[in-house]
Amino acid sequence: MPVDGPPRVVAVDAHGNAVALGDRAMLHLAHALRDHLQRCHRSGIVPPPDLLELAAAMAPTGPNVRAAGRQRAAAPLAGHRQVVMTYAEAARHHGVSTRTLRRWRAQGLVRGVGRRLVVEVPCEVPAA
Repeated sequence: MPVDGPPRVVAVDAHGNAVALGDRAMLHLAHALRDHLQRCHRSGIVPPPDLLELAAAMAPTGPNVRAAGRQRAAAPLAGHRQVVMTYAEAARHHGVSTRTLRRWRAQGLVRGVGRRLVVEVPCEVPAA
């Protein structure tokens, strides 16, 4: 194993040349493979053992993405302020349904306070 960690998964182009995948591509493929294996499990299909080994090797080992999202949500973005809104108000603000907001809250993508949500809105810039 290399000093900097496990070997990277590479793709092969149409000419047979190896193409190294970046971090975003690796993360995308890991999520797609996880979703595919879950569908196989729900359908009763037994995936090949080498596919399971690949999924285990590609599993993200870094910090939890949801936890990182929660930590980021503590401070407002530059030029924004945090406002506490009802689900209906926040749904109108984001242009989504209240059900979508409830899913986002369950996933840790938005922060809640009791039965309300903390929403970041742009600060109003005074007219010059």
